[in-house]
Amino acid sequence: MHYEPQGGEVIQPLSLDGVRPVSWNAEAEGRLSNLPFFLQKMIRGKVEQAARERSLDMVTLELMDELKQARFGSKMPASPFAKKKVSS
Repeated sequence: MHYEPQGGEVIQPLSLDGVRPVSWNAEAEGRLSNLPFFLQKMIRGKVEQAARERSLDMVTLELMDELKQARFGSKMPASPFAKKKVSS
């Protein structure tokens, strides 16, 4: 048994033509690398999309802070990397 096309509409592959590349400065790359590895790809894509929407060529900490504030406002999730205060 083998595959025989049924003559339906041809599905075209996605193209990245026309998508401007966005670079990351060292500080922003460092912050991204501190996030859990399983979230990094998703966050990279969303941050790069936001940079393109703002006609930016580079992701900076300022952009990341702006996006974080817009997403979470004053209800920031606790960071698992934050140092805990010790009560005396």
